[in-house]
Amino acid sequence: MNEVSMKPLSNPTDFSPALAPVNCPMGSYFRLFFLTLAAAYLVFAAAVQYNDPDPLHWMALYALTAICCLGAIAEKYWPWLLWMLLGMSVTEMLIALDGFRQWLALGGQNLLSQQMAAEKPWIEQSREFLGAAINLGIVVYLLRRQVRAKGILSENEID
Repeated sequence: MNEVSMKPLSNPTDFSPALAPVNCPMGSYFRLFFLTLAAAYLVFAAAVQYNDPDPLHWMALYALTAICCLGAIAEKYWPWLLWMLLGMSVTEMLIALDGFRQWLALGGQNLLSQQMAAEKPWIEQSREFLGAAINLGIVVYLLRRQVRAKGILSENEID
């Protein structure tokens, strides 16, 4: 595995190579992406989910995923936490699957602009399904990075 070379900044607006994780082919872009992702997860966990019908589950899911994103920047992985988040995401997707199917059957109407209503439970369930699916994708990616970081499999063997 090649380590990231440390060279001085040529432009003050460049991201510092010192921030790039070792053995990370994406370097500073990886860090910027996961830093942005962590910030977005914290905003969703703290600011958006408090008025949800089941806020504790979603706040925990998003806050813990934000912590894992921050850990990935520092090449720190907590496999037990990632597997727990994977289970939480899959569980939420299974719970919301019926509403997601209803949404698809109705032609995939716009979920963002519609108001939630008791006679349209599929709106909330579809939003929850998609949020859990996005979270699942990120957790699976972090699990794959952990496997690579530990040198268990090469990048070609995983892909």
